[in-house]
Amino acid sequence: MVEIWRSGARELLVVYMVLDLLEFAYTRTAGANLNGDASVVGQLLWLALEAFLAWHVWRGRSIAWTILMVINGLIVLAAVLGAAWPWKLYLLGLLAFTGAQLALLLSPAVRSRGRRSRNGTDLLLGENNGHR
Repeated sequence: MVEIWRSGARELLVVYMVLDLLEFAYTRTAGANLNGDASVVGQLLWLALEAFLAWHVWRGRSIAWTILMVINGLIVLAAVLGAAWPWKLYLLGLLAFTGAQLALLLSPAVRSRGRRSRNGTDLLLGENNGHR
């Protein structure tokens, strides 16, 4: 498990997307009363965007990693600040999904996918990806 955490970016990004799919199912079932106004098409487009960004993280694009971090951070911030205390179990479930996704994005394996020098060389692998 420790080896996957440190060097298994692909596996961790797959888990990230599985959590996204589970969160979609969770919001459509457990949160159906609260998310009645949220369209399925909008949620599916959101899933597609996150899949696109996760794929770019896998390809080593640091901007995609940053965007995913900001999105997930804003979701947690909005949930924590926008919900009245005491929190409902539904909100705790959403925070668990998003918190787990943030932890995956902060893992050494996923974080290292976006580390590049100014000349485009991957700092960990020493590969030049066509950048000058």
